[in-house]
Amino acid sequence: MSLPIKPIPQLQELYREPERMNERVAMIRLDRNERLSPFPVSVFVDMMRNITPATISTYPDPTPLYGCLARLTGLSEDNFFFTNGSDAAIRMILQAFISPGDTLVLTSPTYAMLPVYARIFRANVVEVPYDENVQLDLTRLEQLIDARPRMVAIPNPDQPTGTVIAPDVLRGLVARAEKMGVLFVIDEAYFPFYPQSAITWVKDYSNLLVTRSYSKAWGLSGLRLGVMAGSPELVNYASRVRGLHEVNTFAAHLGCYLMDHPEVVDAYVAEVDLGREALRQGAKAMGLGFPICHTNFQLMRCPGIDTAKVVESMKRRGYLIKGGFRAPAIRDCIRATVGPADLMHRFLGDLKLSFEEQSKKS
Repeated sequence: MSLPIKPIPQLQELYREPERMNERVAMIRLDRNERLSPFPVSVFVDMMRNITPATISTYPDPTPLYGCLARLTGLSEDNFFFTNGSDAAIRMILQAFISPGDTLVLTSPTYAMLPVYARIFRANVVEVPYDENVQLDLTRLEQLIDARPRMVAIPNPDQPTGTVIAPDVLRGLVARAEKMGVLFVIDEAYFPFYPQSAITWVKDYSNLLVTRSYSKAWGLSGLRLGVMAGSPELVNYASRVRGLHEVNTFAAHLGCYLMDHPEVVDAYVAEVDLGREALRQGAKAMGLGFPICHTNFQLMRCPGIDTAKVVESMKRRGYLIKGGFRAPAIRDCIRATVGPADLMHRFLGDLKLSFEEQSKKS
């Protein structure tokens, strides 16, 4: 019998959940921070106006995306590369700049794909954990930068914590890293829920790459559109590991539409703000902690409650949420995507029933 064919060593013990989405269809999906209300019909019709049969029969042209983002940011088109979601941008950056054994500094917990890609590219990961107040030890982070790692990667806001590093502090970290010859990556997946952006800083720092997603505030999760921004040299290096046609035609068309119609995004951000306030009031009435989250998701502290059981109970009621976190800073938290206020009120009612169910069982 022939020997079994095995992958490279770093993949043999790496488990990835299969992408089977069929169970999500009938559920209220509060687990992946998608847009929770549909685009208004008039907006959707307008978005699709220029889609023709020929549009889907030719290879995509992402060129207009570059012009749109350049106009919005004042940067050059050479400062950008559009990708198949922001996770593709992150993968390309690690693939282009990390060699086996290089040190990569990450927060803990953080965006799930960062440690996955770190393992695939065999980085030596050093973590800066959040404390019980969901704050980073910035002194420790500065010390790690001074030790000259290859790269520091920080989502801002971070995920799943929803926390941010203040702009002046973050800029100081980027400058410190530049002096040490350290590549600094900032993921802004939740812009403009958190409107403080570092994207224009790429004009000032030669070591900075910023990534963004169009899946959250823009509501294009199904189209997989992301972007990286940096100096033309860094962007060029990272883009050399790209596949053909990273961005599909629908993503290119609709990404441009939404960048040209910021009022659509602004309206949804305002809708989420109202939904968060409804959620805050309801959580307070239930005695739940409500940490500040600068995103379209919200952590809620549930002292004395098994959050993994809450997740299962809410699933039986038709909701998908996150909980059962291992990180000490958020171990007693559940996390839900924030959407329209009426949906949040309905969610709170079912969450209360879930807690009551657990109380009876205990």
